[in-house]
Amino acid sequence: MVRLSLNGFLAYKNAEVCIDTEDKPRLLIKVYEELLKKLDIAAKAAEEKDFKKKVEELSKAISVLEILDSSLDMSYGEIPRNLSILYTYILKNLRFAQRSPKKDKIEECKGLLSSILEGFRKAYEVKKEGENRAPDQVEYRIVK
Repeated sequence: MVRLSLNGFLAYKNAEVCIDTEDKPRLLIKVYEELLKKLDIAAKAAEEKDFKKKVEELSKAISVLEILDSSLDMSYGEIPRNLSILYTYILKNLRFAQRSPKKDKIEECKGLLSSILEGFRKAYEVKKEGENRAPDQVEYRIVK
């Protein structure tokens, strides 16, 4: 029995190391991609009138969004505050969608999350481009 516990602990420890060394912005993008897959499955389940599956998938999506919302660092100002407001709105709609036979709220939330994901992807690309440039090739722009 102790051996199983030790193996479980080692598996957990190895998973933790994988996450710590992962490219964190890329990890966030993966989370959003998986979140959108859950919403796709929920929307399809709503179409097929498989309400149990729809509620299960929406529950998973809600849990992920709650974690994303609680992990925002509000000391960064307006962006995390606005994201939190958006997450709250999406959470409200997904909870409503759990009780509704329609999929319109799910589709609305997918659209909002897709927009956020696209913004994160663009920011990630810009960051990667900046890391790949030599210091004398970096452009500086003054924005008014």
